[in-house]
Amino acid sequence: MINALLAATLIAAPAAWAEGGRAQPAGAEPAVMADVNRAAEPPAEPVDPNMELQSLINAWETNGAGAAFLRRASRNELFYTTASASVMARPEHRQWADFRASAYDEALLKAKAKYMVQQGVTTTAEQVRELFDNGNQMPDFSPEELRSNSRLMAVLNKAVGVASGKLDEQLRELGMDPSEFKAAPPEKRATLFRRAVTSREISRARATLDGVIVVKTFEAHNANGDHAVAVAIVASPKFRARIDNLVSSRGEVSPSPERARGEPLKAYMQAHRKGLMNEFGVRHMYDDQGYPVLISYGQAGNPYQGEDFQRRADQREVAFASAKSTALANFAYLINSSGTNRESQSTTASRATEGVARHVDGVTQVSEESYVEYIRQLDSSTTVRGRMNDLPGITELYRWTEKHPLYGHEINGVVYLWHPRSEQLARDIRGQNAGKASSKPAQRTKGSAGTVQSMDSMDSSDF
Repeated sequence: MINALLAATLIAAPAAWAEGGRAQPAGAEPAVMADVNRAAEPPAEPVDPNMELQSLINAWETNGAGAAFLRRASRNELFYTTASASVMARPEHRQWADFRASAYDEALLKAKAKYMVQQGVTTTAEQVRELFDNGNQMPDFSPEELRSNSRLMAVLNKAVGVASGKLDEQLRELGMDPSEFKAAPPEKRATLFRRAVTSREISRARATLDGVIVVKTFEAHNANGDHAVAVAIVASPKFRARIDNLVSSRGEVSPSPERARGEPLKAYMQAHRKGLMNEFGVRHMYDDQGYPVLISYGQAGNPYQGEDFQRRADQREVAFASAKSTALANFAYLINSSGTNRESQSTTASRATEGVARHVDGVTQVSEESYVEYIRQLDSSTTVRGRMNDLPGITELYRWTEKHPLYGHEINGVVYLWHPRSEQLARDIRGQNAGKASSKPAQRTKGSAGTVQSMDSMDSSDF
């Protein structure tokens, strides 16, 4: 039926096709012709998650809250950048959720590396040009080399002679040709011509990372299960001083009623429970009374996928412990951290001709081989270290367990909170605030391919 329709179409409407149109033979059903036309079209290429990420970031920087960050960064009032990374494992991997979290870590390290370079970079560079010509010096074997090679081959042949028959038999049983395993004929090479350009660069950067914070995260995927993630970070002198003041305040911080949110923080987390798996790092926020707080997110996957309740529960506890460790580390990275970044690169573009001499069956054969190649070697590493020393006032605000909406992986997360009032309470229990009047709280003032992104919980005015 399809072949007949195709033939009829080719005969009945050559002119229409020549003009770029598609003629439909009389009596043919439109649905059948649509199926034929779709079958002739090449399959669509899978969506590139990195391209989707860039579109998502561009939209946020153009129409979303990111526009304010980008505008102020263009005026050099703050530092703003984004960086991305792909998830290394496929969704079929039982620890895919942890690979996803690691991709966010990688993207954050890339973004911080950009900040380190902005803070100060040291670079050494070298370029080398080579031109060599020695076309008359073809390689050859000296009589001594030929005699030495003959003696060596004789010894080798005796050594393997006993086992060679059995080895050949075993190779044939495996469907392999024994001749492919014979020793290659002696060979000598000499460079006859070479033209090359080599560049080498080494860059080093080091910076204090106090106050560098994630303000937004992004994620994109295609129908094949390929995922890519991105983060946006911001740093400014104002925000760095704000973090230093909060940490050294001993909890004696006055609220800002005009910044108070309309609901308690825990209620906010409960209302946005489904979106918490898209939150990574630390956020600076305000509670329902206007107190400035630090919110840290941590999450980890449960790799167990069986039916045993106890094993699932055990692995869930392990995941929660891992998530807690991540959340506490986030505070250390924000409050007191430093980093180093090192990149070295070497590139060589070359054209060369080699003379080749091979000794086969007592005869030396000489030939020339030419090649063109481009070689790039890259070594890049970023290291960040943080330390938080006896900071009171950190509590677990919320914990959650959700299935990933696309693949069903169990993800367990925690939200940790530093609150100035909580620090005051901790110090009161310790007896460190004896004789000091604690500040009273202010009156509450109401104030299949796809992409996801975190909530806009920070404002450019904080920086």
